[in-house]
Amino acid sequence: MEEQMAHLDAADASLASVERRVIAWREGALEHLIWHTGADTVSVGDVLREPMRNGRSDRAVSGGEGTRALTLTAVTKRSFTEQYTKITSTPAKVVRDLWLEPGDILVQRSNTPDLVGTCARYQGPREWAIFPDLLIRLRPDESRMRSDFLELALRSRRAHKTLRSKAKGLAGSMPKIDQAAVASTLVPCPPPENQLTLASKAHDILEQSEASLIAIEKSRLRSAALRRAVLATAFSGRLTRNHRSEG
Repeated sequence: MEEQMAHLDAADASLASVERRVIAWREGALEHLIWHTGADTVSVGDVLREPMRNGRSDRAVSGGEGTRALTLTAVTKRSFTEQYTKITSTPAKVVRDLWLEPGDILVQRSNTPDLVGTCARYQGPREWAIFPDLLIRLRPDESRMRSDFLELALRSRRAHKTLRSKAKGLAGSMPKIDQAAVASTLVPCPPPENQLTLASKAHDILEQSEASLIAIEKSRLRSAALRRAVLATAFSGRLTRNHRSEG
């Protein structure tokens, strides 16, 4: 059993190493693609078509009657599905200014030190969900900055580090950033046609890395299943019987 467990430990360590390399490759490739364009930088606030907006959080209700609102996890996982929403009591009179539109970019204004400033681009239907007060909504002026390119720029290591450095909070609390911190963050601004090309290349990188990470996770699950099988066999005494039979 110890020999089998040692093989599985080695396999798990190898998977962890590969996962780190894939993530490092993805971040490095995106960083170079977005920031080494030779383009001038602009502040985020200068490429928006309307003022930023904080969301609103109201109590959750049951029974399906109410307003659908995203959870913070939707942005962390970049997954806009019912799984990461809740039905709230937000009154209809305030909902109109909170509905999300495709292309809206959501930035986490409060979270753990590693996750504060995380962003995601909403690509769901109109008037499907609103967003909570821990998120800031950005609506880019597409004639200057494509929403897909702005999302990639804000996801880059450099921009996220800048946002995290601006976060404030008491020791032990979740740090926070405000709209001014987001607005003053600098991002590259190549011509819109170049942004389209760069965004397409970046999405290829993201797809390749995601495919690799999914394969790694599947291998990790197989390793866990094998580990459980070895333990079950050992505790049932079958390994000992097999060893004695071989002897």
